[in-house]
Amino acid sequence: IMNSAMPMPHSSTIEKLVSQPPSTCSYSNRHSTIGSKTFLFDWPEDEELQALQSIPSRVHQLVQHFNHNSHLAATETRSITISLLGHENPMEARRIALTAALVDAAPSHVWSSFQALFEKILKVYIHNVDGEDPDEDEDEEEEDFFTLEFNEDEFYLNLHILQWLNPNNPAKSDVLTPFLEMAIYETINKHVSTKISGIYDGDAEHLFVNLVSWKDTHLLPMLKKLLCCVQGGDDTYTASMQLLESYDQKLNQTISECYCSTRSGEIFDIIADYPESLPAVIDLHQALSKAQKVSTIVNALKQSFRKRLLHPGAQSGQILQVYMNTIKVMRVFDPSDSLLDTVAEDLRAYLRGRSDTVRCIITSL
Repeated sequence: IMNSAMPMPHSSTIEKLVSQPPSTCSYSNRHSTIGSKTFLFDWPEDEELQALQSIPSRVHQLVQHFNHNSHLAATETRSITISLLGHENPMEARRIALTAALVDAAPSHVWSSFQALFEKILKVYIHNVDGEDPDEDEDEEEEDFFTLEFNEDEFYLNLHILQWLNPNNPAKSDVLTPFLEMAIYETINKHVSTKISGIYDGDAEHLFVNLVSWKDTHLLPMLKKLLCCVQGGDDTYTASMQLLESYDQKLNQTISECYCSTRSGEIFDIIADYPESLPAVIDLHQALSKAQKVSTIVNALKQSFRKRLLHPGAQSGQILQVYMNTIKVMRVFDPSDSLLDTVAEDLRAYLRGRSDTVRCIITSL
């Protein structure tokens, strides 16, 4: 989820099909090619709301094309044969060929449109759970308001039929998984930044726990609708719930990392405001225990020291006060002082080079 790049969807089976020379079977070629061309026809390059609203209908038409003349699927010659549990599955081969043709033909803005649609869907769902949000920006332009003018359940079911969000499919044809995850990341990152930025005092207590609770009430129910809209037996439902559980773990990790990333830009101010900022320090410690982001905090703090403190314009007394606060904050994170030694290395060296450091220490005593 943290990958900021916009990867093109790919998988081993899809790559093999895309790289295959054209088959001699004209009907097989026509079915996948016509389906992909119809799906991509007149696709707008921007991400206007009207363009996003058209995506579910395009997906629905693609599913209809996939199911059309299903009795002929077994007669279609394929360069790759799909076998599930030892039995050939002609419709699965047709589905993969259709997806491969689409991946080969679709420009990058098609996939970014799916990400934008997922972000809008998440925004609408969160808004519906919260009701009227008093903290919402009143200056938000009216054209940014988005309503779901399509059948959600049908859209999610069609995505399930195409297997575009199922990483457990043997063909690994979940072409939309990266874009759903990036939409989730953008949603979480924006929410975390809004809720914790600049809050260091008593109001910072339990912020991290509240964010995890927000995930449980706002994101997981939406993902359950999206990923568990299956029609099948107990095995199918169990697989969907396992997928949802794996997303839950990813969401917890993402919240922790976004929390730490936001605080990394504020860590100097948090230390300067200590002990008033102790609630924020304790909350950050809890997030750091869940995410491997200690190096991010350390690097951000050392950079802030060099930029805001380690220069002739800063008074030695001020530097010493920040140094003492740094000792106390770092010991909350790491009582062994190994983290403190890394963070305070430049600070100690600079203080040893200033002529009035000893005098300031004696005066403070």
